[in-house]
Parts: sequence; C-alpha cells; structure tokens
Amino acid sequence: MRHIQAVTFDCWHTLIYDTPEDDMMRGARRIQRVRQVLRRLHVPVAENVLEEAHEAVWQRLGEVWATNVDVSIREQVTLFLQCCGAAGRAQFRESEWAELESAYVDAFDDIPPRVVDDAGEVLDRLRAAGYRLGLLCNTGRTPGAALRRFLGANGLLPCFETLLFSDETLERKPSPLAFARALEHLKAVPNGAVHVGDDPTLDVFGAKQSGLWAIQFRGSEFRHRRKRRRAKTSQLVKSLMSVAPAVSAPVEETTPDLIAHRLSEIPLFLERIEKMWPTRYGEVRPRS
Repeated sequence: MRHIQAVTFDCWHTLIYDTPEDDMMRGARRIQRVRQVLRRLHVPVAENVLEEAHEAVWQRLGEVWATNVDVSIREQVTLFLQCCGAAGRAQFRESEWAELESAYVDAFDDIPPRVVDDAGEVLDRLRAAGYRLGLLCNTGRTPGAALRRFLGANGLLPCFETLLFSDETLERKPSPLAFARALEHLKAVPNGAVHVGDDPTLDVFGAKQSGLWAIQFRGSEFRHRRKRRRAKTSQLVKSLMSVAPAVSAPVEETTPDLIAHRLSEIPLFLERIEKMWPTRYGEVRPRS
C-alpha cells in the first residue's frame, strides 16, 4: 500500500496563469462592463471613480485576506459599489444584483488565463495511478464559479474529487482550516497527502504547518512579474500580515520538501516522497 494517497493543487500560477497585461486588460473590461450596467440602471458613475474604487476594493480585500478568511463574490461586488458610491444611490433588485455580479465576473471570460504546460496530462496520470486529487484555491476577483467553468472547458475539472474555492468556503490558505477541509473531502490524513503550489507562504507554509508534504512549483515567471506590478498594494498587505503566523514562521516551515520546475516532474516527486516517508515517520502507514 502506498503512503501518499491524496494530492492537492493550488490553482493560479500552478495549473493556470496569466500575465500582468492580461490582468490590466481584465480590470479595464470589468470596469467598462459594470459602468454599462449601472448606466442602464440609471446610476451613472464616472470611469475614474470606478477605477479608484477598483483599486480600493483590492486594498480592502487585502485587509480581509490578511486574517486568512474571505468574502463571497456578492460581498465583493457590494464592496465595489460602496467604494464607487453607487450602493447608496439605489436599491437594486435581485435580478439587478445578478446583472452587476455578472458584469464584474465576466471580464474573466473575456480575457481568460492560460493552462500551464502538461497540467492536463499530469492530472490524468495521477488520477489513473489512484491518487485522490483536490484543488485548493485562494480566489481574487474571479470567483470559484468562473474558475470551475474554465477548468471544465479545458478538460481539467473531471480530474478532481473536490474543488475548494475561498470565496465559497470563506477560508484562505495558509489557514489550517482550509487544508483540513480539503483532507476531509479527500478522506486523507495530513502525512498521507502532498500539496503542490507556487507560493512559499500560502502553499508551502500552509501545507507544512498542517502536516502535509509540500512541493513548491516554480515553473512560472508570471507570478513574479505580477507581484512587481502590484508592489504598492503588496506592501500594504505585508504590513497587515505582520500579525499573521505565516510571516514569523520558522525557515524550515517555509522550505518545501521538493521544488518542481515543470508539472511533469510531479509524478516522479511523489515517488521520491514515498521513499522519504519512512525516514520521517517510520514504518507506520497513514490511515486511508
């Protein structure tokens, strides 16, 4: 019997990615779509006001995310409308809320991300080998519903036994609650599971503090380019996260067990972890 029974994957910059240019165009499209809907609802808002609100929402979300919790997409859209002043100028019906929410989200479909090389092949291979696969995703402006559609359209959805998006669970990595929920869905115990993700805090520290093995994926340059573009916002989030346990984590807890530069390395790395498992845990096997 194999020691490792389950593998969880991060989504952004592990299985899918975009560029800073994509993100900027998507933001502009989101603002354009929302403005058009507001105009039809007789609540005109200037474009520059919407642009400022768009950035303000990101900073406000950073404050929430620093506590490892999340808000629903409806709450995020509500926050956007509050920041631009539209929420206090009209009482929207449910159908109108749905239209505004769609306008906010559908920019993702207009400018979709790309699938990381070999993602589908690797997931199919792991599933065929009997691993129970899960997706553990911190969402941003794009909710789980939209990401689920994208994964389905690109053939990745059937590979997973469970998909957990933070705007739906309201729990964000690196919270142990997020990892515990994934393990519960996969019927796995921590030392019998591996998490694969790109972020040293959210993925590596999150997994290791929860008792999982951690493989850091460093195959995409796009995350680092995007991080530089948002340096100003990142500084705010970092200052807010100074109270979070991840920032003061011991070095060994932010050091991955293995580092992958291509997703095609993951099956081999799981075999390596099988060999490492007795050294760390002895011969007692994890409960299935």
